[in-house]
Amino acid sequence: MPDEDDGGDEEGLNLDTADLKKLLKKAKDKPLSFVYAPPAGNDGEAVFTLHLRKNPKALSKDVNDEKKDKGEKGKKVSYGKLQLKDDILVLTCDKVLPGMEKKLTKLFREKRVQTKFKIVGSSGEEV
Repeated sequence: MPDEDDGGDEEGLNLDTADLKKLLKKAKDKPLSFVYAPPAGNDGEAVFTLHLRKNPKALSKDVNDEKKDKGEKGKKVSYGKLQLKDDILVLTCDKVLPGMEKKLTKLFREKRVQTKFKIVGSSGEEV
């Protein structure tokens, strides 16, 4: 019988609360790659993914492929590096999506992870 945790390299996809908290603790030491994809319409599901080693752009391709497999449309994704500094989650994004901070706050609240966000664009300006 297969385990629920396949032990593969896809540790960031479909994070539950425990996995998210573990990865955020690791984000204190070194930056992690992240991808955020908002829901496509009212029936879609938001995806927030973290990975220890994978390139953010490659990780965003994995998220888009997963969304295609589920039959969801919408290719809006934000990806980059994430690090936890002084209990503030700093997201350095290649592309910042509108309303991203508010949507991430709601997503993290649903997963019962309390944190503040600081979103920084690719040119270094805070959003």
